[in-house]
Amino acid sequence: MGFWNRIAPLDRLVGLAVLLLLTGLSLSLSGLLPALLHSKLNLWYSADIPRVIADLTDPAADHQRTHLHPLVVLLSLPFTQPLLWLGASRSQAAQLLVSASGGLTGLALYAIARRLQLGVGEALLLVAAFTASAAFQFWWSIPETFPLGALSLTPALLLLSRGQHRPLSWVIASAASLAITVPNWLMGLLATTFSQRRRAAVRITATALAVVALLAVLQRQLWPSSSLFFLPAGVGAEQRYLSRPSLERAGNFLFVTAVAATPTSIAVAPVDLHDQPIAGPTLTGVHSGSPITLLQPLRLLAASSWLLLLLIGLRAWWAGSQRQLGLTALLFLLAQFGLHLVYGEEPFLYAAHFVLPMLVLVALGLRGGQSRLQRCLLGLFVISAAIANITSLQQAASLLRAAANP
Repeated sequence: MGFWNRIAPLDRLVGLAVLLLLTGLSLSLSGLLPALLHSKLNLWYSADIPRVIADLTDPAADHQRTHLHPLVVLLSLPFTQPLLWLGASRSQAAQLLVSASGGLTGLALYAIARRLQLGVGEALLLVAAFTASAAFQFWWSIPETFPLGALSLTPALLLLSRGQHRPLSWVIASAASLAITVPNWLMGLLATTFSQRRRAAVRITATALAVVALLAVLQRQLWPSSSLFFLPAGVGAEQRYLSRPSLERAGNFLFVTAVAATPTSIAVAPVDLHDQPIAGPTLTGVHSGSPITLLQPLRLLAASSWLLLLLIGLRAWWAGSQRQLGLTALLFLLAQFGLHLVYGEEPFLYAAHFVLPMLVLVALGLRGGQSRLQRCLLGLFVISAAIANITSLQQAASLLRAAANP
């Protein structure tokens, strides 16, 4: 009750509204997309939606991808199984979990903004930017692990924004960042390193690793098809997703998280849940088009606003605003940038992991002397990005429906 009593009544009310509205918006967006996505791999920007639905809802599924997503089965099944008992389909249960994570991520973003001493209006504008982003509209509208991974980043960012130093809190935050996607542990490692003394940081990190490792062993005992993330074989399994870096991938990382490029159709060879080729007709999926499509007027307005917002945020951080929080967000993004220059089909697939640290940098700009300009740019981004991204989402859905019903 002490923690609850420290929250202002207005923030309780607004926080609840954010939680419910973003959860509902995520569910509404999911209704715009064809059900075909839930049965075929790689149709939606290379996402493994059918496999993810199985991981999140089916105890008997092959959970071999847990070498990359350490505790996703253990943490998801207790939520989705009651939904299945109540009559939800597997796809519905998985989407409800992802949509709830959207509401919780929005709530965490609002809390971070308030802890940075931003006003309620500014905090809500930041949440609106989150919902307007391509990351939210394209990835919280489908059952995928990336939105859950984004939520796992929030405990560390919340603790940094609060200046919290209790070791148990940091163990939980570090373990949470590792629990859904292994590379996201960097958020917990950075946040712990910058907030704790060296010995304390080592103890917290070792304890968090041990907790997740023990829970992974428990998960494997409960569901034997699960993999153990700390075994070397998992690293080798990911080498097939390596590719050459390119300027297009770099541009996609910086801009397409916020503003989706025009979707384009691609031919997709049929594969099984292990991503191995199988016999069958070639399918049609969607990928990001060229970043050049961002030069279209509305997308250019949104992308330009986004770039300026990030630059103002970086300038505020450099001037001394929340140094630990800003440095953690910046180094995490730089590491993700380097990783996804060479790993994965396209950076947009992982946009849910980038959007929250980027918005934290934007929030730092609202604390600086350019806050009025920042508010104007943020409002401009929300309007232009929301329109551009919902248009792109509908275009992508139309491409899939046209291919399925020629």
